[in-house]
Amino acid sequence: MIAAATTPVPLFFGPADSLYGVYHPPDASPRRAGAIVLCHPGGHEYLRVQRIYRNAAVALARLGFAVLRFDYSGCGDSAGDGTESDLAAWSADLDAAIGEVQRRAGASRVALAGVRLGASLAWRAACDRQDVDALVAWDPVMDGSAYVDELLALEARWLADPSRAKSARRTPGTLLGFAFPPRLEQSLRALRIEPAGPRTAVFVVDSIADPSRHSLRDRVQQVYGPKSYAVVPAFTDWDAAAAVHTAVYPPQFAQALGAVFAALVR
Repeated sequence: MIAAATTPVPLFFGPADSLYGVYHPPDASPRRAGAIVLCHPGGHEYLRVQRIYRNAAVALARLGFAVLRFDYSGCGDSAGDGTESDLAAWSADLDAAIGEVQRRAGASRVALAGVRLGASLAWRAACDRQDVDALVAWDPVMDGSAYVDELLALEARWLADPSRAKSARRTPGTLLGFAFPPRLEQSLRALRIEPAGPRTAVFVVDSIADPSRHSLRDRVQQVYGPKSYAVVPAFTDWDAAAAVHTAVYPPQFAQALGAVFAALVR
């Protein structure tokens, strides 16, 4: 386990202090001018990356970055039960998180990093905002409708797994044990991410060398350069039914994240 060099600060922020986050102050030396927001994925994937998000935040703080990781409304320790969740609400939460880390760090510029759906939300924010200097996207969801279909298929395999002791029936309004209201599904199915969108430095990480991602790799490298894409193998596939609630933790990712931001953010 990585020992924190600075003391993380748990906090509530946003509208009516409804959002929970953890702020990692930068080490005293060297301090970077920018700040970083780590964007969680949604649903069961949120649980799978908690450890790596914590360790990545610590590693980035050691490099002198101010870092905020947070929970979207209706997720984790933030207010709400998830029944009112959709991508518009989570995008607003990300805007609030960016404002919070800028205020605490005294920074006018930010960088964003996210995994899966968190990468997609970060990508959209990088397209919409003028104060984002860099984006690191790990296994970004580029087609929301295909992503929903993949999750539904994963849940079907998970429920049919004979090793499970629980009922094999799907609970309406949930997906893999997490709230999945119709409004969230609708907003996800409308999600499309274009690689040429952000007007900033972009670095895309894939956890598997999948031929289906080659078009994404080619388009990203065409727009952002040959060093804008890499494969960092994970120990577990996202769509493995036997590993739905296990951690995805490639140690190389936390190391690569620090190196990428140190190079991208001045």
